[in-house]
Amino acid sequence: MLDTIPNLWSAAELKPTVVSPVAILRAQANRLSQMTQGILDAEVTVLQGRENQTVLGLEIVVRSLDNYRHRLLSVQHNREEIYPAIVTAQGLTITKTIKKAGIAFIPSEEETIKRDVDTKTAYSENEFVVILKEVLQAPQTIAMLQSLIARSNDATNPTETLEETDTDEAQEHKQNLTTK
Repeated sequence: MLDTIPNLWSAAELKPTVVSPVAILRAQANRLSQMTQGILDAEVTVLQGRENQTVLGLEIVVRSLDNYRHRLLSVQHNREEIYPAIVTAQGLTITKTIKKAGIAFIPSEEETIKRDVDTKTAYSENEFVVILKEVLQAPQTIAMLQSLIARSNDATNPTETLEETDTDEAQEHKQNLTTK
């Protein structure tokens, strides 16, 4: 009898290895420190909010700038049910494709609209990873991280300037500045 009834559970989404948002954020925090050779660190904060909510934060920390902190994103979820998780950050966008109505014998056209949003909701680990990747690879995030690295380098090497370095790239950059 049981063999004739189909399995209606989502096999793709139900797996014994589901990882929580806090574990994923901690792994990314460790990777940032490794990638930047410790110039930038990241810390995951966990706060218990109102109405049975947990709020996670991913903060960039620059030790050489008096422990300067920049909150990159926040994640909010129910204490007992970690998905859905609501991610709040810069660099999130939604893309919609709409069909423009055709006129008479002219076929309809599709138009893709991209719009910035402040939040996105992840209903699974896979969706959370996709959203987190969007934030971590957003142009705003990359620019902010590069700025913090440059500021840290300036703070730790205050006497080193572009003119004092002998690399080909630095010399080329100096020539470009003087010819403009």
